[in-house]
Amino acid sequence: MGLPFFAPLYDKSNRLLVYPLANEAQERFQRNIFDDIHFPVSVNDIPSKVEFARPEGDVWRVGTAEVRRIQLNHPGGAQGFRIDDGGVSIAYLTDNEIGAARTVLSIDDLARFADGVDLLIHDSQYIPTDMPHKRGFGHSLVEDVLKLGQFAKPGRLVLFHHDPDRTDDALDQIGSRARAWLAENAKGIELTVANEGLSIQLGKP
Repeated sequence: MGLPFFAPLYDKSNRLLVYPLANEAQERFQRNIFDDIHFPVSVNDIPSKVEFARPEGDVWRVGTAEVRRIQLNHPGGAQGFRIDDGGVSIAYLTDNEIGAARTVLSIDDLARFADGVDLLIHDSQYIPTDMPHKRGFGHSLVEDVLKLGQFAKPGRLVLFHHDPDRTDDALDQIGSRARAWLAENAKGIELTVANEGLSIQLGKP
């Protein structure tokens, strides 16, 4: 939903190329966002020229980067991404429930997708005391994300998509337990508990 507030959209001299997530992206763009209901600008009133890229195979090429997508386990659907660019790789997997009852992919599938990335960012919203009440909500247990890290072997694992009721002290405790688990079961993986404004340098400065 950030797209309606993207300033270049309203400059008629601009041409925007949108990389869609679904086959019906163009129809959804008009029906679900710029429909005069969800946002006060109609698709017909957008001054820039908006075009939709079409994939060639399973890989998007955006500049020098290769972008791969994967379906995730979340009610209503979600997609994760892997970006490889200049010898640096990132996997971004949000809104995903590892081991969901209705699963479209397994933890092994995720591990293959994120294998060896420099940075793996994964939904880590829940801890065991949140269960079973939150099962099926489409978000993962921290413990399951650590196991994914053990299999995928990223350089750094970032826990994010925290439960909004979680305090900073609680997140610090989650981070301490997670680091101890990795030290025993998956040596060499750095762990970060995401915080607002976090910036991570990858590759050469």
